[in-house]
Amino acid sequence: MTAARRSDPVTSHEAAATVWQPSEVQAVVLSIVREHGPICDDGIYQEYARRATRSGAPLPTPASVRTRRKELEKNRLVQFSGIYTLSPSLRRTQEWSAAE
Repeated sequence: MTAARRSDPVTSHEAAATVWQPSEVQAVVLSIVREHGPICDDGIYQEYARRATRSGAPLPTPASVRTRRKELEKNRLVQFSGIYTLSPSLRRTQEWSAAE
């Protein structure tokens, strides 16, 4: 995600590409992975829901949580742990851990 607009000069795009700040949801997802990893996307969402219920914070959709985890993976903050588990629908799914 860049902070530059399409109409900005190339130097703005270059600068924006070097700066990355996690969103609020990304920060929570990263915290969950650090505290509970290795953990699958369903587990991340369940823990996120528990935290949101306790704090009264808004709860994003499961798809949004998966997308935020993927963004963290792209930014090399989260990585595949090498472990597979079964999802609630009995499909094989990856578990994630914080990058070292």
